[in-house]
Amino acid sequence: MRTESDKMMRYIKHPNLPESNVKQVILGDIYSNMLQNQLLSFDIEVLPVMGGELLEEPVRYHPDMLFTYIGNGEFVLPKAYRKNFESILPTGSSITEGMVEPSKPYPRDIAYNVLIAGEVYVHRLANIDRILLRRLREIRLKAVNVNQGYSKCSTCVVDNKSVITADKGIATALKSLGFDVLLITPGFIDLPGYDYGFIGGCCGKLAPNILAFTGNLDIHPDKNSILRFLNFKGIKPIFLTDKPAFDIGSIIPITEEST
Repeated sequence: MRTESDKMMRYIKHPNLPESNVKQVILGDIYSNMLQNQLLSFDIEVLPVMGGELLEEPVRYHPDMLFTYIGNGEFVLPKAYRKNFESILPTGSSITEGMVEPSKPYPRDIAYNVLIAGEVYVHRLANIDRILLRRLREIRLKAVNVNQGYSKCSTCVVDNKSVITADKGIATALKSLGFDVLLITPGFIDLPGYDYGFIGGCCGKLAPNILAFTGNLDIHPDKNSILRFLNFKGIKPIFLTDKPAFDIGSIIPITEEST
């Protein structure tokens, strides 16, 4: 574990939903150099994680494929990744070892790609890691079963009852639970090696009212709808590069300023 003092920060309690300014985010290490200067301008440190060697090359360095952050400093991840995570995480973290090491092909790669939004978790439950499933039940989150195995990268969490997704199954399931869902057109997010990436994989919150995108939404046909939705929710979008938005497996905030 890292040993520096964390008196000025704390672990984010609810995944994807910081309550104050974010202090640290996890990115795949090949993306850290690309985005760290922009994030440092917000006084946010990038914690880079190594890739999963058994995954397909385009998603090998996507953190949302490698682990699940379930809140309060607890990470569920394969035993093979433990050493890497222990080397980057600040003090106070807890690692629970899952049973599955993600590998190709689908659905062997989706065991940890779980969407946690407010009080629910969303996934293709037949393929979730069993240890992770047990922990999610123990912390009393409500299960939502969908066909989409890439539920985390398919969904942008806006607040604890609002999301943006291009997946109709996720949209229908969350609407039935009272979520406000903006359903957008699939595609128009870059992911080299695949036809397209996903909205959740190109963004992450940097503060309660700030949502960062890896790049702009200029080529997305639903750009204006996305911006209106965010504005209605009191969320300011920022764009970390001038490229079209690209999927990096999510910007995952883990610590925030203590208040």
